[in-house]
Amino acid sequence: MAATLATLQGMCQTLLGSAVYFPTATLTDWINRAIEDLSIYFPRYSEYDISTTAGTHIYDLETYIKGVVSVEYPEGESPPIYLLRKSYTDPSFWLVDGYYDILKLQSALSTEPPQIIVSNTTLLAETIRIKCIIDHAVLAAAGDECTVLERHTNLILLFVRWKAFQQMSAVESEDPSPLNTRASSFEINAQRAEAAYRAALKAAASAESESGQVPWKMDRFDSLY
Repeated sequence: MAATLATLQGMCQTLLGSAVYFPTATLTDWINRAIEDLSIYFPRYSEYDISTTAGTHIYDLETYIKGVVSVEYPEGESPPIYLLRKSYTDPSFWLVDGYYDILKLQSALSTEPPQIIVSNTTLLAETIRIKCIIDHAVLAAAGDECTVLERHTNLILLFVRWKAFQQMSAVESEDPSPLNTRASSFEINAQRAEAAYRAALKAAASAESESGQVPWKMDRFDSLY
């Protein structure tokens, strides 16, 4: 069962200990920043359908789509028909069906949505099905469920722990007294907390990469063709 925002807040506060208290809004901000960071390494996969119009080659995509894994057109064929990625500026792109390209404006000032360009001359009311990469959902209400995999929840907690030590270090640094040793102590703890988060993140990424490949060995009952 997916953890809710309220559950994550409670887990974070338990990890930080009863002697340290942070407002709910602060914990929520850190949790969402952790989710944003994890979206880079463990993105969420989704499907997005486009209803085609006759003779159209360019279609707008939603701005939340970060990457494209595959493009099926027309959707529903058996076996499925997948388009190949090719630059739309390549002259051969327009000579035959079967290609697609993604046009995404890399500018924070642009309000233009990303677009998909297909070499096929599409027909009316068919479907282009896109398997895409999106960010994990931002959590706002206490009952919102986290879309990060349950096995990666510990990474959210470690991220929040790191940010908590950073904030405590910043607060203590406002006292310039040479007798104040708490600032340097919190700074060291913050560095260690970051190192712990980075190490756990690297281990999790490695585990995901290894689990995606299943080794297979032939035995005497296998045949060569």
